[in-house]
Amino acid sequence: MVTGDSGRYNCVRSSQGHRRIGGSGSDHDRYRTVNEARADSSRVLVVDDDHVVEAELSLLKSRNVDVTVVHPNDLNEAHLLNTDLVLVDYRLDSWRARDDPTMPISLRPRSGVSLAAILRDHIRFLEGDQPIAIALHTAYLSDMRGSRLAPDVSRHVIANLHRLEWIFEKSDPGRIDQMAILAGAAHRIPNPWPVDDQHAMELAEQLLGIDADHQSCFHCLKDIVDCQVPLGALPFDGGGNRFMRWLLHQIMPYPTFLLDDHWVAAHLSISVDELQQVINDGQSRLAQDLEEIKYSGVLAGFLGTRWWHGKLASYIWDLLQEVGDDRHRIPEELSRRADKQLSDTASIPVVALDPITLRPERTLASDSRIVRIRLEYWPSFANPAYLRSEAIKDNPSLLALVDLLDRDQLEKYLNG
Repeated sequence: MVTGDSGRYNCVRSSQGHRRIGGSGSDHDRYRTVNEARADSSRVLVVDDDHVVEAELSLLKSRNVDVTVVHPNDLNEAHLLNTDLVLVDYRLDSWRARDDPTMPISLRPRSGVSLAAILRDHIRFLEGDQPIAIALHTAYLSDMRGSRLAPDVSRHVIANLHRLEWIFEKSDPGRIDQMAILAGAAHRIPNPWPVDDQHAMELAEQLLGIDADHQSCFHCLKDIVDCQVPLGALPFDGGGNRFMRWLLHQIMPYPTFLLDDHWVAAHLSISVDELQQVINDGQSRLAQDLEEIKYSGVLAGFLGTRWWHGKLASYIWDLLQEVGDDRHRIPEELSRRADKQLSDTASIPVVALDPITLRPERTLASDSRIVRIRLEYWPSFANPAYLRSEAIKDNPSLLALVDLLDRDQLEKYLNG
């Protein structure tokens, strides 16, 4: 756990060699540890007013998920008490009781968004305080995002706006695995969430899979705290749900204490393709080293593979010591560990965003040809977002996104 003050962090294990929630006595009785979490299957409740594809249900069940389907007109509190994830259809066009014009409009939710909000409020008053994830399931994501949000970033941004855990698009082939992972995460989070920060931080460390024996533990913990881990519940929002949404909306989509392949490749000064070839081959020493850096905590795999920034920084530091503090020799050492020749970039590579999708470009950029940008949904604690200077030259409307501190540099490029 995090101990000490004045910015100092220490990795502490219990006397039994594993982390515990609540210490001893009555505290331990009150807070169940992750290891004591339920061992039964996770459960998904599908709220849909129309036909649900049987093949989709079978795929979920094949992932050790119990599935219940209910029409919104038949939904009751017992359904909510026995689920981990509620999937609500976005369009509710076949709900005759709701469409009765004699009913007050306050009892007639027009879409899955408004129904999800009602269910969230009901869950808040249910006995048990078990974290229950709520997500939309829709074939009409374009209707929700409009023209201002890029498709690849719209899911978590819109979900965050509506206090949903996620939005699943019916055309996304990876959604079944994601549903199973999200249901499993909600199922795994102990109940109740600790009321004090110390025990909440210990629980967060367990869920994230912090390794107290790893030399990077200090850096990983500091990164987590710097990323504003939510430790407490709010009167209208449970601690478990806040923790899940923090990971889903603010951590995993961005370069934070967890990184995706693009930022790992940039830190190692190799190409994204080379990194993925090393990982896929799986036999080299470098592949085995990277396996130690991979994130395996709660929600792992939801948005693809993620890697610990703290462990990666520690690994690069060790590399630097091994090559006599000569950073230029690191590519040679990486090639030796990969059992193949890897690229040796003269400049420091940087991850630039695609100007249309605002997702990382596969080809890394030179640090001399990029500018920082400010995006309203990009967390302040994340690594900066960058665009290539030429992208702004080709599309002047992007100029408004450029950080004021980089405007002069950009002007020189544009006028050069």
